[in-house]
Amino acid sequence: LVARMLVGGMFLVFGLNGLLPSPFVEIPPPPTDAAKAFMRTMYLESNYLKAVKVLEVVGGLLVLSGRFVPLGVVILTPIAVNI
Repeated sequence: LVARMLVGGMFLVFGLNGLLPSPFVEIPPPPTDAAKAFMRTMYLESNYLKAVKVLEVVGGLLVLSGRFVPLGVVILTPIAVNI
C-alpha cells in the first residue's frame, strides 16, 4: 500500500508539474546548448513530452485509485524504464 502511494503520487506530481503552465517544482536548465535545443524541440515543436506527461498523470491516478493498479503499472513501466 505504501509503495503504491509513493509510486502513484510521484508520477502524478511530476506529470502535473510538466503539464501545468507554472510548475510547482522548478526544472533546472539544461547544461549545454545542444541539450537546450533538444528540450526546446521536444516541448515546443513536438507533442511527445506532453503525451508522456499525460500518461504519467493517468498511470499515477490509476495506481493511486487501487482499482486499476495492473493497468496503471502497464502504462507507467515503459516510462520508468525509459527514465
